[in-house]
Amino acid sequence: MLLKNLLSNRTPSKSEMTRFAICVLLLQVALPLASEDTECLLQVGMHVDQKRNISAPSPCACIPWTEAYSEARTLCGNGYEYFSNFHGKPFLNVGLGADLLEGVWKTYCVGFYSRLKGNTCMNRNLDAADNSGQWCYVSKECNDLNGGEIGKAYHLGSKIPAIGGGLNAKICTKDDPSLRDWSPAYLALIAMQYSVNLNLLCRASYPRSIHHWADVSEAWGIPGNGPLSHDLSEEMNKIKLSRVPHLFDATTGSGHSTDLKIVSGSAVWAIVPEDSSPSTSYRVECLAGCLEDPTIHDNLIKGAL
Repeated sequence: MLLKNLLSNRTPSKSEMTRFAICVLLLQVALPLASEDTECLLQVGMHVDQKRNISAPSPCACIPWTEAYSEARTLCGNGYEYFSNFHGKPFLNVGLGADLLEGVWKTYCVGFYSRLKGNTCMNRNLDAADNSGQWCYVSKECNDLNGGEIGKAYHLGSKIPAIGGGLNAKICTKDDPSLRDWSPAYLALIAMQYSVNLNLLCRASYPRSIHHWADVSEAWGIPGNGPLSHDLSEEMNKIKLSRVPHLFDATTGSGHSTDLKIVSGSAVWAIVPEDSSPSTSYRVECLAGCLEDPTIHDNLIKGAL
């Protein structure tokens, strides 16, 4: 009926045009992915050569991202792809215009999630320091979602078959694959291999501090806003000792920072935009101690770099 009304001589309503635009967006991302090679080219650590499929014995194992979207088993937005933008709400229910939906769809669906061939968990909130955790898609048979969501199909009209909803979204645990223990240099290789935004990949991978870089940089011997308080110094020392990479905004305010700083032990990295294309292309730069970063040596030993 929706298509019939759009093809008729009468002028379609605004709601019909919005619904039609959403249908087009969903089909654009679903159909190309149906023909994607679902071989998992990236796994973490010693799992680098393993492959699995939807019917694997463990229904709660994370499914490779390209495999999740193949054949429209799930659609971008069934899970937490837009958690940062719409506070976790499914994007078809937020009452927003098609132009805005298309913008976030291109950024997160086309340019990021649909290109990731690994099954590593990704942060739910990519734009703020909170404790939303990481997530991945799992089989519909998985009941241990750890606070995640059961997949629900999209119903766009009585004459249009329901689409998506074939997988559940799980909140990851420490036993699930993650990129959090891997250096920014390794993430840069992933970004290059899969043609994804390095800035976005780092924001999706690492825990994010509530502090701005200039307020804490002197803990790593880099000039900033002055000496740290005792409590803040203790907090940064714990981050150092954990050797887990942590992300800091290099500018004031939250949101889509274009210049990020990442620390791992005593190492400091910068993720900065390329001059030629600052909106899409980024590079990683070493600011201090990067050759001493143990994750580099571990990854070389494992043959991952």
